[in-house]
Amino acid sequence: MSVISHKVQNNITKGTRQTLSLMVNMLSSSLQETDGHLRAMLQDTVKHFENVDLNDLPRVEQILNFVQSGSEDVHVAFENGIIIKSIGKKPENYDPRKRTWYQHARENPNHIYITKPYVDLFTQKTIITYSLALMQKGVFKGVIASDVAVESVLKAISSSFFAAKGHVHVLDASGVVLASSTYKKGTKYHPDDPQLVRQILSDQVGFMERDHPSGDKFYVWTTVPDLGWKVVGRVFKKVALASLIDIQKTLLIIGVISLVIVLCVLFGVIEILFKPLIKLRDLIVELVSQEGDLTKRLQVKGKDEIATISKNINALLEKTQGIISNIKELSNQNTQIANTLHTSSSDVSQNTQEETERICVAVKNGNDIVQSILMGANNADHNNKNLVRTGNNLEEVRAKIQTFSQNLAHNAQLGVEFSNKLEEASKNTENIKAILTLIADVAEQTNLLALNAAIEAARAGEHGRGFAIVADEVRKLAEKTKNSLNEVDHTINEVVRAVGDISQHLHSNAQEILKTSELTLALQEVVDANVQNIQVVINATTHDVSEFKEVAKATQAIVREIQEINQLASLNYQSVQDVSQASSSLKQMADIFDRELGKFKV
Repeated sequence: MSVISHKVQNNITKGTRQTLSLMVNMLSSSLQETDGHLRAMLQDTVKHFENVDLNDLPRVEQILNFVQSGSEDVHVAFENGIIIKSIGKKPENYDPRKRTWYQHARENPNHIYITKPYVDLFTQKTIITYSLALMQKGVFKGVIASDVAVESVLKAISSSFFAAKGHVHVLDASGVVLASSTYKKGTKYHPDDPQLVRQILSDQVGFMERDHPSGDKFYVWTTVPDLGWKVVGRVFKKVALASLIDIQKTLLIIGVISLVIVLCVLFGVIEILFKPLIKLRDLIVELVSQEGDLTKRLQVKGKDEIATISKNINALLEKTQGIISNIKELSNQNTQIANTLHTSSSDVSQNTQEETERICVAVKNGNDIVQSILMGANNADHNNKNLVRTGNNLEEVRAKIQTFSQNLAHNAQLGVEFSNKLEEASKNTENIKAILTLIADVAEQTNLLALNAAIEAARAGEHGRGFAIVADEVRKLAEKTKNSLNEVDHTINEVVRAVGDISQHLHSNAQEILKTSELTLALQEVVDANVQNIQVVINATTHDVSEFKEVAKATQAIVREIQEINQLASLNYQSVQDVSQASSSLKQMADIFDRELGKFKV
């Protein structure tokens, strides 16, 4: 019955949805038809005005009055601010060029613009305005607009159609009520349920079941093309499913009557067909009430169905007695096996637990060893890098010592050469001294000659006075030469002595430089030996680092194997636990089985 009720409810819900959809589609089609009529009227009017003299205002007003049917007002607004209306007069200071419908039509001359609902300044009614640019030979002349009262467009909503079961609402694109059988015009639709409003505004068409404190409701909506308005139909779920309650009541009454009839027929059949079996049941109850005494048998009287059944039951009891006797013997053996299995599984479980704990300790120790090995490998690697840097530094030192030794040898060679050259210069100064001695002798002779010349000039008297002056000057020159030669000789002696000292020092320095060069060569050999030793250590350390890493990898592999063994041990422990639990359960079942079998007397 619940299945039938569910199907009926689904069908009623589907029918309600179709009815609501039909309603909102009819209203949407009506609004769409009205919108199409107004658009066509506006386009025809614009075409009609293409060949009309717009300065002929009576003619323009006559045309507006002609096409005004179905509209609240039709008017033409020009670029100079003049507006010609079919109904009423324009208010003071009214400039149509500042209105949205005029500006949009001027900016989009080939597009019909529809305003949102607003209160008209002329009629004080809520209207919408259709506007289209008035063009003559491609030149913008003004805007033709048609005002339509929202109330007249939506008059179908105020009718009593569908009022008995639900309500219809018309909303603009922002969710403001334009017409409704319940909501006030110009208010927000369902301000208490913004999620519902967002769903309606976002979907073109839709259906929704919504919970509400006043009762669950069905919503169906559709969108009016071009206008973007929403036509929403709403009905209470309890109203839509009111007929379902009557159907459920009828089904319930039919079900109760059918159940009573079936029970009466069933009791009659049982009374007629199962009366002999009831007697047999009493006999069996009498049999089993003696604490399972399988040695008792039923009395067989007559040859009817009950007698046949009693005879077969006696045969069954005899077989059951033999089976129970064998089962009791097997149960005793099973109990002993269960006890042994329980004891063994407990011992294995305890040993497995200890094994798992030891494996965990081994895994932890293995991980510690791996970490120590890796740390030692890292330290060795770090030390190896330091040794490499030290070897490079020693190599640089060796190269610099070699360069320094070569420079020392070269400087020693230069010192020896400079010493030899100074010795030659000293020898040359001896030659200069010989020349100076010769010049001194010449000066001495010149002085003597000058003295003799002076004596001879004095003897000559007046005739020898000029020669006496020359002889005197020669004598003075000879004396100056002698004095200069003495100074030069003294200076040369000092130079010779200094050159000798310098030569001796240069020779000594050259010897010291040679010794230093020999020491540098010895130091270079020591450095070379250290570089070779460090290189051997570096190679050994590199090999040791590789060995450390290999040992670490091998240890990690061993640890992984131990971890796998640990996992297997854990699985074995779990399996042993399962076996232990199973053995405990088996022991309990064996005990229960023994107790139950003990109830039978064989």
